[in-house]
Amino acid sequence: MNRFNDVNRSTKINEGFTLIETAIVIIVVGVLASLSTPSLINFHQKVQLENALIKLRGAIRETQSEAIRLNRSCSVVISPGVHQSITGNCLLTGDRTFKGIQIQHNQRDASSPWSITFDHKGRNQSFDDKGTAILHFPMPSQLPPKCLVMSIGIGLNRVGEYQGELDHIVARSCITT
Repeated sequence: MNRFNDVNRSTKINEGFTLIETAIVIIVVGVLASLSTPSLINFHQKVQLENALIKLRGAIRETQSEAIRLNRSCSVVISPGVHQSITGNCLLTGDRTFKGIQIQHNQRDASSPWSITFDHKGRNQSFDDKGTAILHFPMPSQLPPKCLVMSIGIGLNRVGEYQGELDHIVARSCITT
């Protein structure tokens, strides 16, 4: 019977991990996590910017569609700054909020809201309705800002990456990707 107890005792001693093995696994996992964190942050910020651009473009398209459907003028208002909302008198799905994203535009007074109005035929014929909006993070980021350029006439717009100076916004710096 002693012989069997010795065999059982030796197998029990070899079960599990030692403190050194556990420490090595924790160190390896920590190194891998620290290496992947910057790319995860960049990916998250890229998704945030893309979603903000989709919200902005969607609000403009929804306003234009509703102006045609309701046979009346509809406006969408883009307020500059951080944590702002896009509002409108014809937005069916409500205002769009941009948490953590800074909005800028190139209207005459860049600190005032930019209002885009579509008539009953979906046209924006006011010269003040054309312009460029920039979406970016207020803190330094490796990601280029996103942009939307609005034309006058039938309400065409295009989106892309902004590759110009943020203190002097121009439509030609919005490069379609």
